Amino acid sequence: MTGMKIHRKIRYNKFTLVELMIAMSVLSLIILMMLYVFRSTQKNWQWHINRTKVYQNSRIAFDILEIDLKGLVTSKIEDQTIAFHLYNHDAKTLDTSEVITFVSLAEPDDSMKTEFSEITYSFHTDPDYPSSQYVLRRQQVYENDALNWNFYNNPTDWYLNDTSTYPYYPLVYGVWSFSVSAVNSELNTLTEGATYTDMPVRIQVQITLFDDRFSSQFQAESRQQSIRSFNKIIYYSKSFQ
Repeated sequence: MTGMKIHRKIRYNKFTLVELMIAMSVLSLIILMMLYVFRSTQKNWQWHINRTKVYQNSRIAFDILEIDLKGLVTSKIEDQTIAFHLYNHDAKTLDTSEVITFVSLAEPDDSMKTEFSEITYSFHTDPDYPSSQYVLRRQQVYENDALNWNFYNNPTDWYLNDTSTYPYYPLVYGVWSFSVSAVNSELNTLTEGATYTDMPVRIQVQITLFDDRFSSQFQAESRQQSIRSFNKIIYYSKSFQ
């Protein structure tokens, strides 16, 4: 037996077609589960980002609106009447985009002798003017503009100011709707398209916002998911007299 070589046949185990199909099915299932988890995580993250941006914009809008409206001034003193005007607001067109004009106490600069300024808020969804569409805009007129600063005694159309001299400035982007309503001492809601010299007992502001990155008509679904509505009520005790 010395010097003799023994040859053994080595057998290799191979996967059968059925085993390969089962393995591929399991792998595909794992990949699909991972993609689902990734997609859900990405969607939740995007939702939180959208929500955070909308809430930040609401805070910016209400911070400035509250300062302006808390400084609202009215007067029924003869030859010194001061009023505020509620427009027949229709957001569908730029020509009817004004919401409210009122006189408010403002921080005067060195050239001003009074703290009074005229403030107007405007909002529209007119697609013919995309640069200001879905934008809450604000106009402020100071006393150094003698032509437009003309609210005393409520002259005709005193609330219509020259936008070339005092243009509207964007306050918040991504506005879906915006409205202002006022209630008088008899707890009646004041009619739009009129001027009032009586101080309201409260003014309610309603604003609906969306993530302005989804302003395109092709992003309607994402925009709809980011929409949030907010309300603010300003209470008043007495008029300036």
